[in-house]
Amino acid sequence: MTGVPTPRAGRVVAWARTALARHATLACALTVGFVLLLPLIELLGAHSVNGVNGFPLDDAWIHLTYARHLHDWHRFAYSLHDAPTAGSTSPLYTALLALFFGMIRDEKILSYALDLVFHAVFLGALARWAMDRLGRAEWAIVIVLLVGLDMRVGILAVSGMETSLFLALVALTFCAHLRGRSLLCGIVLGLAVWTRPEGLILAAILFADTLAGGTSAAEGVSPQGNDR
Repeated sequence: MTGVPTPRAGRVVAWARTALARHATLACALTVGFVLLLPLIELLGAHSVNGVNGFPLDDAWIHLTYARHLHDWHRFAYSLHDAPTAGSTSPLYTALLALFFGMIRDEKILSYALDLVFHAVFLGALARWAMDRLGRAEWAIVIVLLVGLDMRVGILAVSGMETSLFLALVALTFCAHLRGRSLLCGIVLGLAVWTRPEGLILAAILFADTLAGGTSAAEGVSPQGNDR
């Protein structure tokens, strides 16, 4: 009869769920790797249309200019003849760019590479949070696919901006907060504030949640993602 699952189909589904549960980390890692193809495809598509690599926003060049001067002249300034200024609103991202300028002098390749690494960390931390919070690898994979395959998120991963780093730090903050690791949560959240000032808003929210006795993995969800 059509529409009625057969015993063999049931066994296949059960086997798939068991295998996924045993190799949840590997399955999530493969999903993240698959999703990382999207920003690469978008980057290649933009190059084929424009004929050169570039960034969707001019702000990326501000970070790169500050980073180049910080690396070459040890000055946090947009112009070598200016006094140090706060023109770059993401000091941590600019400092990381400056750190790797000695290894990769092509600013576009450097920016793409760092952003893709941060994007991978963001997706991995998102998967970890989903497994801890929801308790099943299937849901973690679904969430990573829903977020990672969003074209807007893919563009951010090759935008030359600090957004991917900020998303990665926010996701890591939620993971640490959920697991009740206050010190780690505070450190990562502090780095998020140095990446974008909006991190202060998240700090206030998590502080209020802590005062209200918000649920953590130590209280409600185990680190393996199974409800206690």
